[in-house]
Amino acid sequence: MRRKLSYWALALLIPLGFVSCSQEEVAPQEQELRIATRSTSDESAAETFTDAFTLELWSTTDNAKYETHQMTYTDGAGWNTVKSSILPANAFAYKGSSVTDISYTDKWNYTVNLQLDQSDATKLADADVMIATGSANAESPLNLNFQHYYAKVTFNVELASEFNPETDVISRFDVVTCDGDYVKPYVDGNSYTAVIPADPYFKAGVHFALVTINAEKLEVEIPDEYAN
Repeated sequence: MRRKLSYWALALLIPLGFVSCSQEEVAPQEQELRIATRSTSDESAAETFTDAFTLELWSTTDNAKYETHQMTYTDGAGWNTVKSSILPANAFAYKGSSVTDISYTDKWNYTVNLQLDQSDATKLADADVMIATGSANAESPLNLNFQHYYAKVTFNVELASEFNPETDVISRFDVVTCDGDYVKPYVDGNSYTAVIPADPYFKAGVHFALVTINAEKLEVEIPDEYAN
């Protein structure tokens, strides 16, 4: 009789064990995300975008789930493969190292800090932040239309006749932003290029650049016709 009861107990335990295993959570399956990019300077002009960038994906169903992917482009192969376990997701892409504090609620929240040292080609390119957003899913490509966060300005400088080009040289050139920050630009011959906020200077007479010639500082002011 005891042996029969033991068999019944064993028969009850085995199916209960299977039921318990079937209730365990299954890990989300990764899905491959296709990416299409372009760069737009205005509404009528577009060109291929192939710069390396960072891709942030935030789940549309669980805001606590997000992924970061580093993207690089190879001629002939395109973008590196992205596999995500949180699709569908909101996508935020950016180029430049000064984008921080990225989050998503009902919209994208982030901070961009202007890099003041843009004195070589690499630093200038890194300071030129570009941003794109979109909706990511496995059924269709993620279209990213990158736009510049800042405006690019170039000063083509020529010494006036009052200066002697053999002895008078520009020892320093600072681009002054509308916020009063001094940017060290990239120098290419007589051209000085920087990216700065595209906000208005509000009035004529404020400084747009500061030029130092033989230790003498000369202020470049916004003319009346270019105010605002």
